[in-house]
Amino acid sequence: MDSSVWIDHFNAVDSPEERALRDLIATEEPVGIVDLCLTEILRGFRSEKDANLAMGFLISFPQLEVSGPGDHIQAAALYRRARKSGVTVKGSVDLLVASLCIQHEARLLHKDRDFDQLATVSDLKVWKPTG
Repeated sequence: MDSSVWIDHFNAVDSPEERALRDLIATEEPVGIVDLCLTEILRGFRSEKDANLAMGFLISFPQLEVSGPGDHIQAAALYRRARKSGVTVKGSVDLLVASLCIQHEARLLHKDRDFDQLATVSDLKVWKPTG
């Protein structure tokens, strides 16, 4: 699950992706979060109280963790492969998220155009909710 969907969730933004997240949580479907996304999500809270509540909720989900240099090397290789195909990804975090999802064969629910583009030139599986 990319931070873009979680941010919508915590800001009560109605989007197809956020509704899909709510449905997944309600039906107790497996929902994971990349550890780097925790920083992206938690930095947006204005109060420590809200950040702590969100943190307690988020860490209850399985984590996909960056586990060392190998993950960074794979993300950099993904960037080069994408760039060679004409796709330029803006952020290193997006590359790490995509690389971990590929490595763990996890579908990625997101609201970020970079992931859709990466999916066209890699084994990244994105999930597009209907409606």
